[in-house]
Amino acid sequence: MNMTVQPVESGPVIEQGLYDFINREFYYQTNAPLTMRAGLSNNIHFRPNSEPAMPTDVLGLPKEMCDKMKVHPSSEDVDIFVLKPSHAYLFNSGDI
Repeated sequence: MNMTVQPVESGPVIEQGLYDFINREFYYQTNAPLTMRAGLSNNIHFRPNSEPAMPTDVLGLPKEMCDKMKVHPSSEDVDIFVLKPSHAYLFNSGDI
């Protein structure tokens, strides 16, 4: 999916409805945490929280995280990838 990155104080965050949809449609048979990544040029994965006030097409990231991932807030969309639950479980368990 494509999302605009916006700076936030604490994050990462996505809109509550989108968060619920992803959990309901893709993570419903697992206890793996919802895990995403921005772009393909970095290997940084993150677990977003939900925020009802966020627009659906916006990913809120702290400035430090944007700098680390080399993803900067702009009006241009960034490719955001949702990891499959099996991959999310591995990344969050520290097995890889």
